[in-house]
Amino acid sequence: MAKLLVDAALHPIGVPGGGPAVDQGAARERVAALQDYRLQLVGIARNINQIARHANTVSEVPADFGAVVDRVGRVCDEIDDVLAGMR
Repeated sequence: MAKLLVDAALHPIGVPGGGPAVDQGAARERVAALQDYRLQLVGIARNINQIARHANTVSEVPADFGAVVDRVGRVCDEIDDVLAGMR
Protein backbone atom coordinates (compact mmCIF):
# COMPACT_ATOMS: atom_id res chain seq x y z
CA MET A 1 0.00 0.00 0.00
CA ALA A 2 2.79 2.44 0.88
CA LYS A 3 4.50 1.87 -2.49
CA LEU A 4 1.19 2.48 -4.26
CA LEU A 5 0.77 5.81 -2.46
CA VAL A 6 4.35 6.89 -3.22
CA ASP A 7 3.98 5.94 -6.89
CA ALA A 8 0.66 7.80 -7.11
CA ALA A 9 2.26 10.91 -5.63
CA LEU A 10 5.20 10.71 -8.03
CA HIS A 11 3.10 9.98 -11.10
CA PRO A 12 -0.12 12.03 -10.92
CA ILE A 13 -2.72 11.15 -13.52
CA GLY A 14 -5.56 13.25 -14.76
CA VAL A 15 -3.82 16.50 -13.88
CA PRO A 16 -4.37 19.13 -16.60
CA GLY A 17 -1.05 20.08 -18.18
CA GLY A 18 0.66 17.13 -16.53
CA GLY A 19 1.02 18.88 -13.16
CA PRO A 20 4.27 20.14 -11.67
CA ALA A 21 7.39 18.14 -12.36
CA VAL A 22 8.37 15.90 -9.47
CA ASP A 23 12.02 15.16 -8.76
CA GLN A 24 11.61 11.43 -8.27
CA GLY A 25 15.11 10.93 -6.90
CA ALA A 26 14.62 13.58 -4.21
CA ALA A 27 11.16 12.24 -3.39
CA ARG A 28 12.49 8.70 -3.00
CA GLU A 29 15.30 9.99 -0.74
CA ARG A 30 12.75 11.74 1.45
CA VAL A 31 10.59 8.63 1.62
CA ALA A 32 13.65 6.59 2.62
CA ALA A 33 14.51 9.19 5.27
CA LEU A 34 10.98 9.04 6.67
CA GLN A 35 11.12 5.24 6.77
CA ASP A 36 14.39 5.47 8.71
CA TYR A 37 12.84 7.95 11.14
CA ARG A 38 9.90 5.60 11.61
CA LEU A 39 12.29 2.87 12.72
CA GLN A 40 14.01 5.31 15.07
CA LEU A 41 10.66 6.27 16.57
CA VAL A 42 9.80 2.60 17.13
CA GLY A 43 13.06 2.20 19.08
CA ILE A 44 12.40 5.37 21.05
CA ALA A 45 8.89 4.19 21.89
CA ARG A 46 10.32 0.93 23.23
CA ASN A 47 12.82 2.85 25.36
CA ILE A 48 10.09 5.07 26.78
CA ASN A 49 7.98 2.00 27.54
CA GLN A 50 10.91 0.41 29.39
CA ILE A 51 11.50 3.65 31.30
CA ALA A 52 7.82 3.83 32.27
CA ARG A 53 7.83 0.20 33.39
CA HIS A 54 10.95 0.82 35.50
CA ALA A 55 9.54 4.04 36.97
CA ASN A 56 6.30 2.28 37.92
CA THR A 57 8.19 -0.62 39.50
CA VAL A 58 10.67 1.32 41.65
CA SER A 59 8.85 4.68 41.84
CA GLU A 60 11.75 6.63 40.35
CA VAL A 61 12.72 7.93 36.93
CA PRO A 62 16.06 6.65 35.57
CA ALA A 63 18.93 9.12 35.16
CA ASP A 64 18.93 8.78 31.35
CA PHE A 65 15.30 9.84 30.97
CA GLY A 66 16.28 13.38 29.96
CA ALA A 67 18.48 12.03 27.16
CA VAL A 68 15.58 9.99 25.78
CA VAL A 69 13.29 13.01 25.82
CA ASP A 70 15.98 15.10 24.06
CA ARG A 71 16.34 12.43 21.36
CA VAL A 72 12.58 12.39 20.80
CA GLY A 73 12.66 16.15 20.25
CA ARG A 74 15.57 15.92 17.80
CA VAL A 75 13.92 13.16 15.76
CA CYS A 76 10.66 15.12 15.62
CA ASP A 77 12.54 18.22 14.43
CA GLU A 78 14.32 16.17 11.74
CA ILE A 79 10.99 14.70 10.57
CA ASP A 80 9.50 18.19 10.42
CA ASP A 81 12.43 19.31 8.24
CA VAL A 82 11.93 16.40 5.81
CA LEU A 83 8.19 17.05 5.60
CA ALA A 84 8.75 20.79 5.06
CA GLY A 85 10.99 19.93 2.12
CA MET A 86 8.18 17.86 0.58
CA ARG A 87 5.66 20.69 0.54
